[in-house]
Amino acid sequence: MKNFVELNNLVSNYNWSEIYSNPELGREIGIHILDLIANDEGTVITHNGVYHSDDLIATALLQYACGNELRVIRTRDSSILNSHFTYDVGGMAFDHHAIDDCRIECDPSTCLSSLGKLWLTVGRVLGLSQSSWKMIDEQFIKPIDITDNTGKMNPVNFLINAGRPAWNSQDSVDDRFHEEVNNWELSLKRMVESYLLIDLADTVILKSAKESTDGVVRLHSFVPSNNVELLISNGIHFITWPKGHGQWMIKSTDSSRWRIPAEVGKMDGVTFVHKTGFICQVDEDNKEKVISYILSLNS
Repeated sequence: MKNFVELNNLVSNYNWSEIYSNPELGREIGIHILDLIANDEGTVITHNGVYHSDDLIATALLQYACGNELRVIRTRDSSILNSHFTYDVGGMAFDHHAIDDCRIECDPSTCLSSLGKLWLTVGRVLGLSQSSWKMIDEQFIKPIDITDNTGKMNPVNFLINAGRPAWNSQDSVDDRFHEEVNNWELSLKRMVESYLLIDLADTVILKSAKESTDGVVRLHSFVPSNNVELLISNGIHFITWPKGHGQWMIKSTDSSRWRIPAEVGKMDGVTFVHKTGFICQVDEDNKEKVISYILSLNS
């Protein structure tokens, strides 16, 4: 890809619903973006003035994905815009102010921000599984999309607004922007690395699932997993693991279908049953008896 106009033309061949539903297409575009920035001495452009959650975290995402500190030009000068990779300003593909097609069909109520567009592309290059990518999208990215397009506040936006120079401060907005980019890059790095480890954890759980004959995965230690659909599709109804001090946890993968009823709390060795029926705690000596009883109630 020779220049940024070509990138814009490439993205313009698709709508954002197509890019959302085709992770490989998003990844291909993301690779183009990172290659262009790398070949342009790490230079990017976003708007100047007051920064918002979308342009700030979009910059942090680009810097994290590039692996090097970016040279960020903050401007609205039309003679400079789109001379380097430009987002959240400039009227091209990764702006979202002058383009109508910023919605995705599966969630038409949400209009993408510049961050949302970069998460659909550059976010696909980070090696995350689809479930982990989607979890970050729904819990972290999408609320920022909503805030930037509606003004409805969310906790991340609240933190970012509080971090800007006060109205009567002489501090430089640009200096604070660059400082906050580095802070959020570290947070993004930790978030992505955490979910990469969860992806690894899923492989551990699935390996144990192959040894199960009753829909219960018995782990030797706690292993996190957020991919409920993956667990259920592999016939896993409950997971149990040692909590320490002779205590074990038993957790349902979907308490709307496989519930741990309150009556389990009356059994020997059971010290806790959550009122929603998704988890309980039992001592090691009584664990298998409790599991058998829970399975009988859910058969």
